This record gives sequence, structure tokens and C-alpha cells, in this order.
Amino acid sequence: MDPDRPTLHRSHKAAGEEGMAETAMAAPDPDRPRLKRGKPADSASEEPKLEGLPAAMQQAVAVSDSRNRAEHPWKYSWADPADEGKMKVSLEEIARTALGLNAPLPASAPAKKAGVKTGSRKVAPVPEAAAPAELADEEFRVFELAYGSAATMVLTAASPVTEPEPAASAPVATDAKPKGMAATARAARAQQAAEDARQGGSSVSPAKAAPQKFVTIIAQPDLYGGIMVLYKSVTDSAHLDETPRMRLVDAVDAMGDNRGELLFELRGDGQRQFALFRVLRGSAEQLFATVGIP
Repeated sequence: MDPDRPTLHRSHKAAGEEGMAETAMAAPDPDRPRLKRGKPADSASEEPKLEGLPAAMQQAVAVSDSRNRAEHPWKYSWADPADEGKMKVSLEEIARTALGLNAPLPASAPAKKAGVKTGSRKVAPVPEAAAPAELADEEFRVFELAYGSAATMVLTAASPVTEPEPAASAPVATDAKPKGMAATARAARAQQAAEDARQGGSSVSPAKAAPQKFVTIIAQPDLYGGIMVLYKSVTDSAHLDETPRMRLVDAVDAMGDNRGELLFELRGDGQRQFALFRVLRGSAEQLFATVGIP
């Protein structure tokens, strides 16, 4: 046996290891956080989920361009500020006609019979014209889509939301004794209707609210100070899958030729698109539209 051969011996635990074992067996820190599955009981309520489209969603348009271009403001400046108000009133009348909101004409006074003389001549009072109907979600904007071009006006509006009419109540049977065969039949029908209403089988259906209508108008002033309509879109809430509602986003130079185009959101029933319109030579033409976005 080699006298210089090392010999292995079993060693005892070091002092540090004994201290670690004692520390592991010590009481846990009461302030130490504990991880558990599930949601804490003292947490706040659930955050609202984004479902559908917000009612007052604001949108902006931006274009990615490799060239640096000077900023081009699209807002039109009127020579006479009063002209803007006149144009807006004229466009609102066109919108009311498209939405079917024009007030009926007042009834004229009956004409007097010929040959009838009166001691004192009385003038019939002139009936007052009804106030114009209010437009909902109205937005009126005016653009200068090219340097030195005429004003391009865009008006979007909707008809007011109508509440459904209350359903007619079913007739209630009475204890009064009817007289005659016709009265007996009416009482029998009233009794049957009241019985159907109590059993939930009434044939009286609640009235539905009329669908809300939407209009979008693109127009320019004509040579005589009137309105020249270039494009008009009318739809209602019951036909949005066929004709979507047009909502103006903004004007944008999509072609990079210093001429602005009008970007619209086409909001349908369950989806939406974006369409670009170019106003040129007295007409508004759709250049393209995106695919439907849920």
C-alpha cells in the first residue's frame, strides 16, 4: 500500500449548514406575500370590455409618405362669414326633405261665399309656420380641396330617435248587462280579449319604433348663390346591410398631388368600411373602398 495515498473520511455538518437548517425551521414572515390561484377577493370590479363601436368615437386620418411635404390646411375661408350660415341652412332644408322631416303646410283659411256682404271686413289671421324639425347627429364642414378651389360642403345628419308607441290595452269586461244582440256580441268579444290578455295570449302586439334615417350630402355653391348637390346618400337603420351610413372622417391628400380627397366611414350592420371620394368638375366620385371590417 502506498503510504502517500489519501484517505477519505466522513465529515460532520459545518456550522453554517446547521444555521441554515435552523432558519428553514423558523416561523414564516407574516408580511411575506403568498401566491394563490384565482382572483383576490379584495380586487376591484372587472374592467369594461370593448364591444362594438363607441357612440362618440373620434377618428383621424394619416398618410405615410416618403417625401416631406408642406402642411396643407383643408379648411375653407369664407369671404363673407354670413355665407357659411346661409349655406348651412340651405343644406339642412335639403337634408330634412331627404329624411322626410318637412313640416306640413299650414291649412289655408276657407274662402268666403260669393254675394255675401258683411258690415265690417275682417282679415283672417295668417297661420304661423311650424318650426323646422331638429336634426340629430348633425355635422357640417367646409373644405378647400385645392388651392383657390370653390368651397366643398359636407353635411351629415340623422332623424331624431322616436320612441315606440305604447301598445293598446285590451278591453276589460264589465258587469253591465248589454241590451240587444249587437251589444251582447261586443261584450262577448271584450270578455274573450280580456281572458286572452290575462293568459298572456293577447293578439295586441306592441307598436315598433320607426327606423332612424341617415343622410350625407356633398355639395358646392353654384354661380347664383344656391346649392349644387354633388352626392347624396340616404339610408335607415333597417337597411344598413344594403346601404351603409356614411360618416365623414376628414380630408386627405391620398394621391400626393396637393388635392384633397374626402375619406368616409361606411358603417353598416355589423361591419364597416372606409371609402375615398374625389370631388372634381362638379361631381363626387368614389375612388375605392376597403373590405368590410368587423
